[in-house]
Amino acid sequence: MQKLAEEIGLKNKGTIGQFETEITAPSADTLIRLADYFNVSLDYLVGRSNNSMRR
Repeated sequence: MQKLAEEIGLKNKGTIGQFETEITAPSADTLIRLADYFNVSLDYLVGRSNNSMRR
């Protein structure tokens, strides 16, 4: 979690854990950075599509 947090510009790994447990929700900017990091579409990242391909 620490590496992912650092890669997408978050200050600590606890934030990733909070996203996973739905304690807090990522901002739009963070969602974009996560989608870019995992090379998937935003729709796939947030569960709106089964197609992970980016356009």
